[in-house]
Amino acid sequence: MKAPASISLPFAVAILLIPASFAWSYFHDAATQDGPSHLAAAKIANDWVMQSLGNTRPGAVFETYRLQFEPVPNWSGQALGMALCATLPIHLAEILMNLAGVWIPAMSLAWLVVSIRNAGSTDESEWAGTIFHALWISTLATNVLWTFGFTSFLLGLGMAWFFLGRLLVFARSGGCFRWFTLTLFWCATFVCHLVAFAIGGVIAGCLLLFYPGWSIARRVAIAVSLGCAAPLWLRYRNLTGGSAFEPIWEHLSGSELLSVSNWARQFGWIDPLSLHTKSWHPFTGDIGAKGLAFQPGVWIAVASSAVVFEALRRRFIGIRNDISKSEVTNRIPGGAGHFEAEKSGEPLNSPKRIARFAASIRQRRLPEWFGFVVAGSILAILGTIGPDSLGAQQGHYLPQRFCLAALCLVPLILSTVQCRVSSISTGFLAIAWVLQTAGAIDFARSSHHLTQPVRAEADSIHPGDRILALIDAVPWPYRSNPRLHADALLVQGADDVASWNLYEAAHPYFPLRFRSMVPEMEPAALEAYSLAVTRNDPAIAEQELDSILSAAEGRATVVAILTDRSSPRRIQAEKVLSQRAAWRKVTSGPECLIYRGIE
Repeated sequence: MKAPASISLPFAVAILLIPASFAWSYFHDAATQDGPSHLAAAKIANDWVMQSLGNTRPGAVFETYRLQFEPVPNWSGQALGMALCATLPIHLAEILMNLAGVWIPAMSLAWLVVSIRNAGSTDESEWAGTIFHALWISTLATNVLWTFGFTSFLLGLGMAWFFLGRLLVFARSGGCFRWFTLTLFWCATFVCHLVAFAIGGVIAGCLLLFYPGWSIARRVAIAVSLGCAAPLWLRYRNLTGGSAFEPIWEHLSGSELLSVSNWARQFGWIDPLSLHTKSWHPFTGDIGAKGLAFQPGVWIAVASSAVVFEALRRRFIGIRNDISKSEVTNRIPGGAGHFEAEKSGEPLNSPKRIARFAASIRQRRLPEWFGFVVAGSILAILGTIGPDSLGAQQGHYLPQRFCLAALCLVPLILSTVQCRVSSISTGFLAIAWVLQTAGAIDFARSSHHLTQPVRAEADSIHPGDRILALIDAVPWPYRSNPRLHADALLVQGADDVASWNLYEAAHPYFPLRFRSMVPEMEPAALEAYSLAVTRNDPAIAEQELDSILSAAEGRATVVAILTDRSSPRRIQAEKVLSQRAAWRKVTSGPECLIYRGIE
């Protein structure tokens, strides 16, 4: 039984994404790690626009931030968040922002796979191939980068898949309008996200070099299209002050390259799929070695091994049959091989025959999958041994992004290599999808219970407030920690609210920027205090907190302590604040303690 590939694959992906999407809609207070911060920045940006246009009086937002309308990366998440916040209630806007990071990259990749399958000669519309690709894409859709809340990157990755689809269309058909749209989507990928732009560039460059059948004129036109984004890059470098590239490895130790534990730690870190720690059992909360059986990455590796084994087996059988036919033809008197040998009168090892054989090899085209394999190999190598960041002022989590992109290339490779997947590999992949979907649902449930008490305190925030948050980001079984930026949930409580913890306003690759920052109140310093990266000595920690509160007087109107009741951080903060006459306690919830400045 067969189905049209152009309909069945996106439809199958959509069906498989419904369970996780429903859970994130049902647990309406669920939040990703950075997602609330991005939505808070979008809400603040809307307030800034209204105040700058004179529709409302300039207040805390206009005095604290500025919005740069330059084509900097990360505008995709900013623009989407601003549009949703302007048209929908805040809780619906956050749900849609979360789901956009799942659906847009997945559906864009499904569309690209369909485009490749329809353009090729392979008949991959069989249900087995469609289900395998749908399971693969939907499993990758609920990745750890999504739970981190990296919305702009995921939107940029979706744009990169769409750009590659337009590139293949232009390479086949040409035309000035197609070239213009190709260039437009390439520049849009840059504005979406810088790492997604780099990933798209690696894949496009490999296709430009190795994809067969393209004319020289088409390759030159594609190269010119890629080069049209150079002014955007140069402008971005000027905006960021030409910050130097200083690669940082946070987990891979170069001095322990032969250590098994070193590589085990590295592979556990770069894994873009595991939502929770490797030894933790979802739902039950048990800890043990059996937790590896609940890791989707393990089952994806098993499924991939089954696909490779099946492909090699079929290839070996095909080669053996070809050899058998060749031997029969050459040994039969009067056969093609015998006739050619008699006609030429040349031995098989003569220089002329070797030269003709070499010429025939040179005339053979590279397979269509070769460019995708090279690109996937480059991305996998970058993800495995590459740095976590290119500098303190650059983006982090590069290995997970490159590894995720490399995994996304698998259905593209299978679509061009004309490889049929077995039911065994599809079964293993189905297990990975079940585990990944279950992990996403459990994370939504846990995140809902974690952030709900903080959201309940948002009513205590007034228009014009400037918030300074002291957070105790206690580790928990999941790799993503929504508590880390829980202060952004309070920004949603009223209009014209600013937050000194808004980390993206301190980086040049986001549209929203602080007008000026105080060293003690820089988001990086506040996050270091929250994570207890600095010394754990109580006296030193108390001194650091006192320095933060001294800088906050006159600059912040609200101090929010986001911890549970038993946290040492909360006890310490209450002690220090009680000794300062400038602050008074207004709420005392189980997860949120709010002090307001005395005017």
